Amino acid sequence: MAESARSAAFLERLLDLYRAQFDIEQNAEKLGERFDGYCRYAYEREKYVLLRKAKLWGMRNFEHVFIRIVPRLTAGDVSAMGSFLSERAEPELVRGGGKYPTVEDHMFTALTGVFISEAPPEPAALEALSKWQFEKSYLFSLKGYSQGRMAAADLEDRTVTASKAGRELKASLEKLLAGQS
Repeated sequence: MAESARSAAFLERLLDLYRAQFDIEQNAEKLGERFDGYCRYAYEREKYVLLRKAKLWGMRNFEHVFIRIVPRLTAGDVSAMGSFLSERAEPELVRGGGKYPTVEDHMFTALTGVFISEAPPEPAALEALSKWQFEKSYLFSLKGYSQGRMAAADLEDRTVTASKAGRELKASLEKLLAGQS
């Protein structure tokens, strides 16, 4: 994972964006894969009646963000990240290898892949990325659901491409690119 000063600076700014609410790891190894950045978020909310033992309801949301710097984004990179998110991250990080999420009151988990491309991505990569989608519900959504998102920031042309579920992510990356000199 070779990185230029420009991509390293963008990565640092991206991690700073997540730092306030996420646990951050740089040069992380997750599920046998190396990533330039990994961010994990957990949110919990519960409602009680008088005592904690008398819980009315609870919900837990999570997000896992996997960031990779690439010299030039290829369709193979997009395919590999999509497979990683849907076939490895979701079964292990959400379901713990089981049939349903292992966390009580699981509501939602976002599995996010972000590419920082130093050169303009291949057209086939942009097409594959914008068409990529992943969503899985557990027990008719009674045990929540997971959704995959993916986006790529092109540092040379200063553009962002995202999957349909990654629209919010795209807006954040565009703001970061606009602020970069």
